[in-house]
Amino acid sequence: MLAKDLVIEDGVVTTPKTDILDSLYLMLKHRRRILPVLTGSKLVGIVSVASYIPAIQSMDSRKPETILVGEILNEQPFVASPNTEASYVADCLCAKGVYGVPVVSGHEYMGMIRREDVISRFLVLIKGKFKAMDVMSYNVSTCSIHETLEHLVKRISAGIERRVVVMNVDKIEGSITFEDLINVILADKSDISKLSVSDVLVPIQASVKKTDDAAKAAQFMLDWGINAIPVVDGGGLEGIIRDKDILQRIQVLM
Repeated sequence: MLAKDLVIEDGVVTTPKTDILDSLYLMLKHRRRILPVLTGSKLVGIVSVASYIPAIQSMDSRKPETILVGEILNEQPFVASPNTEASYVADCLCAKGVYGVPVVSGHEYMGMIRREDVISRFLVLIKGKFKAMDVMSYNVSTCSIHETLEHLVKRISAGIERRVVVMNVDKIEGSITFEDLINVILADKSDISKLSVSDVLVPIQASVKKTDDAAKAAQFMLDWGINAIPVVDGGGLEGIIRDKDILQRIQVLM
């Protein structure tokens, strides 16, 4: 299978001259973690959720609406041609911080292949092959429901975490992703020094047990438009399955 068999062109793009607030709203509206940056039909780079870290760090000196996408874009992302093997695309998507691979013919943008696109197409390969315990990571970033949002923002902007599970002692209350934080910070809704994580957390939409089929976790991700599923046992947090964990198993079977 080739990249041209997986690529999707949905018109969700941005430009170098768009301010980062507008591109952020577009990203959140369409549940994207990556946007292609185009000048006309030419791909000039990509902007991902991680691209906003410099914007967050410069908040004291600049307003976000004065920062343009052209200042934070990645000009040298992984790219594929229409005839690139799908296995190479999967390799790229397993790299840290790579949520999508643009497909270009010459410099002309054709569309994007995202992690969820590959998982959806190849989900059948892992059904019945792996249990959640075979796929999950035991290293889960957590925080207390009583932690200040300001402290969590510092952890996120330092690049330490991209998602944390919010705990109330041993009970899972929800999670907070990088997207959730930048939505609050860049939209300038509140003074973050006065907020706690309980003001921002998103309730867990789904979870799996260690003995569940890993494909169940993957299907939950696709159904809910999320990129990670907690693994629980008796109500306690055991680990987490990320979209990259699923991709790595698919990659072995391709």
